[in-house]
Amino acid sequence: MSLLRQLAFGSALAVCACSTGPSATAGVEPPRPAGLSLRGLHLGADGSVWASGGKFVVHTNLSLVPVDTTELAVDAPVDLRDIHAFDGQHAVALAAGPGVQSRLFRTQDGGEHWQITYQNTDEEGFFDAMTWDASGRGVVIGDPVGGRFTLLESRDFGRSFHPFPELARPVALPGEHLFAASGTCLAGHDSVLWFGTGGSHSRVLRSLDGGRSWTEHNVPIMSGDAGAGVFSVAFADAARGIAVGGNYQSPDATLATAAWTDDGGQTWHPPVGRGPSGYRSAVAIGPSRAGNGSIAIAVGTNGADFSRDFGRTWQPVEAPPLHAIVISKGQQAIASGPEGRLAVLSW
Repeated sequence: MSLLRQLAFGSALAVCACSTGPSATAGVEPPRPAGLSLRGLHLGADGSVWASGGKFVVHTNLSLVPVDTTELAVDAPVDLRDIHAFDGQHAVALAAGPGVQSRLFRTQDGGEHWQITYQNTDEEGFFDAMTWDASGRGVVIGDPVGGRFTLLESRDFGRSFHPFPELARPVALPGEHLFAASGTCLAGHDSVLWFGTGGSHSRVLRSLDGGRSWTEHNVPIMSGDAGAGVFSVAFADAARGIAVGGNYQSPDATLATAAWTDDGGQTWHPPVGRGPSGYRSAVAIGPSRAGNGSIAIAVGTNGADFSRDFGRTWQPVEAPPLHAIVISKGQQAIASGPEGRLAVLSW
């Protein structure tokens, strides 16, 4: 990678291209809603970029300019932690929060209007993430209710959602929960699903049948604290995957912040040598240069790191605080973060 371009709601900041890796310099940022933190992020098949945070949805393209920002017309508290676009007009957004604050919204007019399609009613409930396939099937995961993780399913592109049967919801260990830091603690590939946990234990649970049954697998990522665990999982295919995390309350701690698997998530290994440079809230895997393998990028509140060997080794990237990242097919990544930040990483 050789370039990081920082933007905030579409206005470019300064660019620094360095031979040793990407970096960024500060610049004047345009006005934006105070305290807006963009944690939901998705790159549509049509090249549209959707980001979400609070009551706001940002809809743009790979150039990030111009940016269209919409505020949901909802009086109650809303914190949009995940978003998925099916095309330039249709998208689903996940709101996280305790009890009724966990909701699912859908738009069919490019984000101009949003309708609630599902609302949690259990006081213990807290939605964390969702994943979708091309057929319009989506799975939503949330923190444990009654000792079992919450799972919802949609088969109509988010028009409706239905809870999984109780016995299909895996049992949570005491003190175990999920993180809604980037909407990526859940991942899917065809009929295979994975999700990462934290708190008292760091695990990745895997389903080979779309979520009807699960196996559990320990991950060498720090745990034992409410703020620690697996925050994000990503898979290049059904076998090769990466998990990242750490402790968001100790963002500079570098011990046990990532793991990799090459057997579909049955066994997880720590990096060889140094891992990511601190707590990482999201990881994405995408194509590297044509014919030259893949690249993984992990982001967090103290910067970013990249790996060219599926998480075995990592190199730091000079970057601003970030929460989420997606990788396109054109050797380019889009990242989002606090203060309404959007950034482009190229290599």
